[in-house]
Amino acid sequence: MSMNELRTITTQQVQEMHNSLELQYWTRLSEMRNRYESTLQQQIP
Repeated sequence: MSMNELRTITTQQVQEMHNSLELQYWTRLSEMRNRYESTLQQQIP
């Protein structure tokens, strides 16, 4: 395996990791927002 192939594989893995982290981040963010909004709605008489 050449250095070039190795570099390509590594770049792909990093990209996939980044994508999955970003997805987790946005999922968590939207969960928090939903929880916050439902908490607000409960407090409004």
